[in-house]
Amino acid sequence: MEIGFVGLGRMGGNMSLRLLKKGHRVIGFDLSPAAVQSYAGQGTVPAKDWKDFVNQFKDRPRIMWIMVPAGDPTTQAINTLIELGDRDDIIIDGGNTNWKVALDDSKRVNAKGLHYVDAGVSGGIWGLEFGYSLMVGAEPDIYDHLLSILKDLARPLRSSRLPIGVATTKRLLKPRRATRRHGPQPGRRGRRIATPAAAPAGRSCRNRVRGCGCR
Repeated sequence: MEIGFVGLGRMGGNMSLRLLKKGHRVIGFDLSPAAVQSYAGQGTVPAKDWKDFVNQFKDRPRIMWIMVPAGDPTTQAINTLIELGDRDDIIIDGGNTNWKVALDDSKRVNAKGLHYVDAGVSGGIWGLEFGYSLMVGAEPDIYDHLLSILKDLARPLRSSRLPIGVATTKRLLKPRRATRRHGPQPGRRGRRIATPAAAPAGRSCRNRVRGCGCR
């Protein structure tokens, strides 16, 4: 599939690289030209500005994943993509946005005919190699559309507690069920990985899990 990342920091950049390794086409944009060029050298499609980012997409609907700090940076990114995107495009907020703000963002995005996805991501520095724990809030059909990307980002399923497809139940899942140990822990055994799980839009995990690498 094709996906674009806004924000190529440690998390967004490594998520881009993981999806590249899985065979996806990844477009990368960051306010730092050096970051854009760094990841372009590793295979992402570089975007020099917001308009170029949107124009680089070949597929429709666009899948645009925002990985910038919560607050004004995320709000500004969402507003920009609303204006530049087309109807049915998908905007994914992968930051630590407060759930009340996320609900407002969802309404604003939907009002313009686009789709909003709220995705809590954890995995820290180990995510590139071992995968990420994800808590996704989305419309069921949008979740299904994104499933191949979510599977390739996520850690392999080792627990039957959170099977793929929980989105159809539209249930709010507790963060402790959605997240296990974050990365390798020498000398300790047990589950280290989790699978993507879905919750109602605006209610995704905010990673209030002790030891989570996202904070």
